[in-house]
Amino acid sequence: MPFPSIPAIPLPAAALSDNPDIHFSLTDKIIDNRFQVQQGIIAGCAGGNYSNVMAAAHILENAACGCDEVTTTDELIPSGETSSYRSNPLGLAEFTLSRRDPEYVGRSKKVRELEEIRIKGGDPARDDGRLKAAYEAARAIDAGVASEMIEIGSMIYCVKPGDGSAREQAANCQRVLGGLANICKEYATKRYRSNVMNWGMIPFQMKAEPVFEVGDYLYIPHIRQAMDDDMKDIKAYVLGAEIKEISLYIADMTSDEKKIVKAGCLINYNRNRQ
Repeated sequence: MPFPSIPAIPLPAAALSDNPDIHFSLTDKIIDNRFQVQQGIIAGCAGGNYSNVMAAAHILENAACGCDEVTTTDELIPSGETSSYRSNPLGLAEFTLSRRDPEYVGRSKKVRELEEIRIKGGDPARDDGRLKAAYEAARAIDAGVASEMIEIGSMIYCVKPGDGSAREQAANCQRVLGGLANICKEYATKRYRSNVMNWGMIPFQMKAEPVFEVGDYLYIPHIRQAMDDDMKDIKAYVLGAEIKEISLYIADMTSDEKKIVKAGCLINYNRNRQ
């Protein structure tokens, strides 16, 4: 739909600047697919000509816009175009992190398929050399551990996830795709952290900078036992050509929250109580 013609608002000469260091283009503010502007620059463009604003919006389509420090619930699961999927968790999950990482859903599904094979008693590493190597590394760390007893799932790392509206779908969609955990520096809201736990995922945090990359395997041994301890220093291992030990922790959880996570989700927890 074409935008209606809106007459420009006349500005007094005193409001205009001939300072050559001031630029009013938005398209040249896009650096590494991120929109970087100084305060007020967008407002300064509202003069009846939307061309550079619309050009910037076109370039930024499907790209993240804003500060990397916070991952909002709208980035975890977009609103608007997903409204018709609210009662369809599997359909809604297809949009998870689509604005931040369009490949996330596909990768998570592949990991979920491995866990489904394990649950059915099969060998998920039979045709997966990287998982086979990860199992061997896990056994080097935890002698005698049976690979069929190691749950396989995906996780996301964000600096500070969960700001924005408190939609539980932001966590639900990760779980539907086989998510087991979040790792972050801190949670932006208590509500989002609670939703992570209510959907059976572990709300890890870490103080150090991450030494893992997308696609790496992390092995966290004896997690149920760790949740019964003080949870202040949980050893985890990045499994690659070189095994790297990292330290995770979990902030305080109530007794019920621990039971919910161990049950797999709040629904399972309530079912088990009946």
